[in-house]
Amino acid sequence: MTLIAPAEKDRPRESGAFAWIVVIALGLMSAGTTGTYSIIAGSFIAPVCEDLGFDYTSFSFYFTAILLGLALGLPLLSRFIPKVIGKPWHICVELVLIAAGAAMAFYTEVWMFIVSAAVIGICFSFTTGVCMSDVIDQWFSKSSGLAIGLAWGVNSLCTLLLSPIITLVIEQQGWRTGYIVLAAVSAAMILPTSAFIIRLKPSDRNMLPYGETISETCGTAWAEARTQLVPDVDKFPGHIAC
Repeated sequence: MTLIAPAEKDRPRESGAFAWIVVIALGLMSAGTTGTYSIIAGSFIAPVCEDLGFDYTSFSFYFTAILLGLALGLPLLSRFIPKVIGKPWHICVELVLIAAGAAMAFYTEVWMFIVSAAVIGICFSFTTGVCMSDVIDQWFSKSSGLAIGLAWGVNSLCTLLLSPIITLVIEQQGWRTGYIVLAAVSAAMILPTSAFIIRLKPSDRNMLPYGETISETCGTAWAEARTQLVPDVDKFPGHIAC
C-alpha cells in the first residue's frame, strides 16, 4: 500500500491549548444559559410575585417548565447535534433563548413566564449538560474528566459572580430592567463563544483531539511529509485515520 503525505496546509494541527479555550468557552455558554435562567432566575421570584400579585407556588412552575422543556429537547440532541453545534443553527437556538428571557421583562401573567421557561428549557439541550459533555468527548482523547470539571467550574464561578450583580440591579432598577440586563449578559457570554470558538469536533478546525499527535493519529507519512510504501497496512499505526 502506498501512503502519500498531504500538503502542509491540509495536515491537522495538534489542538494543544486551544482545546482548553474551547472548555472555557463551553463553561461560559453554560453559565450564560443554565446559570442565568435556572439559578439566578430565583432572584426574580419575590419581586415579580409581589409586584404582579402572583402566588409563589404558581410562579415556581417556571422551574418545572424548564425541566419539561429540557426533557423534550434532549431526545432531539443526538439527531441534531451535528447540525447545530458550531453551525449557524447554534446561534439561532441561542437567540431564541435570549429572546424568551428578555421577553419576561414585559409579561403580566404567570402563564407567559411558564411558556418562556419551556422554550428556554428546550434550548438548554443545545447549550449545556449532555451537549457540553459530548463536545468535550470529541475534543479530548485524554484528560476529558478534568476538562468537564473545568467547564462546570467556569459555569459555577460566573454564576457566583453574576448573582449579586443581578440582585443589585433588581433592587435598584426593578425586576423588569433586571430581565433585560440578564438577557444582555447572557448574550455577551454565549454568542461570541459559539460564533468564534465552539465547534463540535476538532476536525472542524483541522485539529486533532487533545492528547493525540500527528504521528499517533496519522502515522509516519503525515509526520515526515513523504510517501511511504507499507507492505502490511494492518501493521501501520494510524492507518484507519489515513
